[in-house]
Amino acid sequence: MYFEHELSAISSNMSNANVEKLLKRCLRSTPNVDLWRRYLRYVMDTNVALPNAHATILAAFELAVSAVGYDINATPLWQDYILYVQSYNTEGDPKAESIKLDTLRKIYQRSVVLPIHNLEGTLCRIQRYWRYLQFRHLRLALWREYTTYENNRDKKLATGLLSDLGPKYMDARAACRYSFRSPSHAMAMLIC
Repeated sequence: MYFEHELSAISSNMSNANVEKLLKRCLRSTPNVDLWRRYLRYVMDTNVALPNAHATILAAFELAVSAVGYDINATPLWQDYILYVQSYNTEGDPKAESIKLDTLRKIYQRSVVLPIHNLEGTLCRIQRYWRYLQFRHLRLALWREYTTYENNRDKKLATGLLSDLGPKYMDARAACRYSFRSPSHAMAMLIC
C-alpha cells in the first residue's frame, strides 16, 4: 500500500503529533481497513509503555471497528481486536479476567453477525471482492472460534447464547454470500 510506505518514510522524520495529525486526516476521508489497521499498529507501538496503554488501545480498536468494522474485508481487523484482547495479561486479578472474558464475548457477538469474509472459516473465491494472495493467511473462523470460546467457559450458558445469536449469524452469512452476487443489496438484506 502506498500510504504504508509514505507513512514509514514520514514518521521517521516527523514528531508523533504530526504523524497523528496525518493519520487523522487520512482516516476521516478514507474508510479503508488496511489504513485503520496501520493506525492501530501505530497506536500500539507508541502507547506500549504508558500506564493507560490498554485503555487507549481498546479505544482505538473501538474507533476502528465503528468506522470500518462493517466492511466485507474487515475480518483481519476483528481478528486483530480479538487477538489483542486475548493476549492481555490478567494473571492474579479475577475481576480483570472477568472483564476480559466479557469483552471477548462482546467482540465475538458483534463480529459474527456482520456479513464479512471468512465468517465460516473458508476463503471466498470471487476475486473482484477478495484479494486472495493478500488474505490467504486468514484461517480463523469467527463463528467456530466463538462457539468454542463459549463452550469452553460454560456449556449451559453457551447453549443459550449461541441459540440466540445463531439466527443473526445465519443472516450475516447469507448476506455475505448474497453480496458476491449483488454487493449493493447485501446490507439491505440484513435490514429487512
